[in-house]
Amino acid sequence: MFRLKSLLTGGVIATLLVTSAFAKRGADGIVKILNWQAPSMMNPYLAGGDKEVIAASLVLEPLAGYDENGVLFPRLAAEIPTVENGGVAEDLKSITWKLKSGLKWSDGSPVTSKDVVFTANYCM
Repeated sequence: MFRLKSLLTGGVIATLLVTSAFAKRGADGIVKILNWQAPSMMNPYLAGGDKEVIAASLVLEPLAGYDENGVLFPRLAAEIPTVENGGVAEDLKSITWKLKSGLKWSDGSPVTSKDVVFTANYCM
C-alpha cells in the first residue's frame, strides 16, 4: 500500500513538472521553461532535437509559421509565396520570399534579404 501511494505521489509530481514546462506567459511577462537538458545550440535549422528549436523560438523569428489548424501564415515574410502571387515559379524550381518592411534587429539595424541568405548558406 505504501509503495502504491509513493508511486502515485511521484506520478502526480512528475505530471505537474511536465505540465509546468508548457505554462503560458504570466501576468508579469516572465516566461519560464523547464527542459530536460540545456540546448546545445541556438540555431533551430541545425538542431538535432526539439530542445534547441523550443529554446531558439523564444529569440528567433521565422519567415513563416503554422497556426493551430496547420495553415501557414507569414511572420517575417510579407506574404506566403504561391504560384498565384508570383512567389513560387511556374516550374516550381524557385521560391521568392518578400520580407515585411521595417524589420529591425535588436540593435536597431535593418533586417535584410542578405541576412536570410547568410542564414541559408550557413546552414547548408
